[in-house]
Amino acid sequence: MVQAAVPGAGSLGNQLRQEKMTPPAPPVSAPLVLPETEETRKALLPDSHTTLVVKKVVFTGVPVGVRGVDEPELQKQVAGDLNRPLTFAGLEAMAQKVTGLYRHNGLLVARAILPPQTVKDGVLTIQIIPGRYDEAQITNSSSLRTVVAQHLVRSTTPEGDVLTRRQLEREALLLSEIPGVTA
Repeated sequence: MVQAAVPGAGSLGNQLRQEKMTPPAPPVSAPLVLPETEETRKALLPDSHTTLVVKKVVFTGVPVGVRGVDEPELQKQVAGDLNRPLTFAGLEAMAQKVTGLYRHNGLLVARAILPPQTVKDGVLTIQIIPGRYDEAQITNSSSLRTVVAQHLVRSTTPEGDVLTRRQLEREALLLSEIPGVTA
């Protein structure tokens, strides 16, 4: 007859402390709906030859603590486009520069968009959508128990956190350190 080892009080206490230390995940925002194709976006534009002079850019949704991306760096990205006539394509190109800055600094799925707005006094709003972790989906074919893998993933990449290259690489390295697991 084979019996499973009974966990000791110390290991149960450690497990309870770890579970208490894990902060609750912030709520994940509702999905954002964008026009599906470039043709759809162009069809929504009144006149592609209309120009606008942007004097100032306001950024919303900026994630805090991203290395290499702060307000002065964001303003530097768009400075060359200020105080000159821009078409809608020029405004989108400005947002793409900001998207590129975030992706260069490790936010793999970040995107800067032009939300619906009325530009008044030359003030344009660019919204940052950083990309956040949602529920982890694990497909496990290794000898590692799925609940252990789920706990590891959830503790290192909680739902609602901003998705970064550094965190993804760390997660893959941690999982790869476990014998029999390939991440």
